[in-house]
Amino acid sequence: MTKKLPLILFFAIIFLYAQTQEYRIAFYNVENLFDLQDNPNTNDDDFLPTGSHHWDSYKYHKKIKNIYKTLMAVKEFSTLPIIGLAEIESEQALNHLIYKTPLFKNNFSFIHHESPDERGIDAALLYDKDLFNIIETEFINVSFPFDTTDKTRDIIYVKGHLKNCDTLNIFVNHWPSRYGGYMVTEPKRCYVASLLKQKTDSLLNNTASAKIIIMGDFNDEPESESIKILTSSRSNNLINLMGKDYMKGSIGTMKYRNNWFRFDQLLISKNLLPSQKANSIFVKGAKATICNFDFLMEEDKKYLGQKPFRTYRGPAFHGGFSDHLPIYLDISCKKN
Repeated sequence: MTKKLPLILFFAIIFLYAQTQEYRIAFYNVENLFDLQDNPNTNDDDFLPTGSHHWDSYKYHKKIKNIYKTLMAVKEFSTLPIIGLAEIESEQALNHLIYKTPLFKNNFSFIHHESPDERGIDAALLYDKDLFNIIETEFINVSFPFDTTDKTRDIIYVKGHLKNCDTLNIFVNHWPSRYGGYMVTEPKRCYVASLLKQKTDSLLNNTASAKIIIMGDFNDEPESESIKILTSSRSNNLINLMGKDYMKGSIGTMKYRNNWFRFDQLLISKNLLPSQKANSIFVKGAKATICNFDFLMEEDKKYLGQKPFRTYRGPAFHGGFSDHLPIYLDISCKKN
């Protein structure tokens, strides 16, 4: 009997593994993926062949290949059905990304529309149609009642069913930048946070078991007032996986001078924590990961250490990847 026990344990492990499915969900601010066409309705002049950045076909396609390389490194040996992106100019750029790189081997599609942003850079969601079935899509417009002249990116909301898993409510964000000063721009990010909070509260009020994943470049840190609007409510239904309670001793996702910041974040509804035993779906390890792959980094000669290897340094083409690092979380669920 004792000789048979290891064999029994082996088959028990195989059986349990066969009953679970794991997916990786990622977000990446790709830094200025502009196409080569002039959009007369936006301020994209710098990223034209005649513009200050002398954006041309070589630079554009190198950028596309760099994004593909990054996404494949994030994927690793996992299944990557959902990818949030920021700083995408157009559907043309997204089509080139999924059809002019080996991504075409997957059945990827995307959700995107032209938001009112002055520069014409938007958020987008890539998804594998074989693994994520779209149920509902909404573009949440952001209009500031206290500054009607300023335009920013919409929030993308997508509800869909993950194959052999559960229904997810995904939000992709790119909040207003700090350009012009932190204190001046903070009310705008707080306003976007309040809009997002209204939507997530509505979802949870209608369906207490709604599974929510919020991703994006928030241009604020996990401890900022805008993020606290999402995480510090009485109900405390949203958890920030990039906060100090869940991520310790890690670098940030972007660097300004000699300081690292966690502007790119992943938040989840509390019912996706592994501690919620009754659930058949949870975030593995209750953690998010920042991808600081060697090829995404370079030496920081001025401020020491390392920094993201970006596409441009000022107006000079640098040939890198992005000024932000990608992030991801892993979903584990029992097959159903």
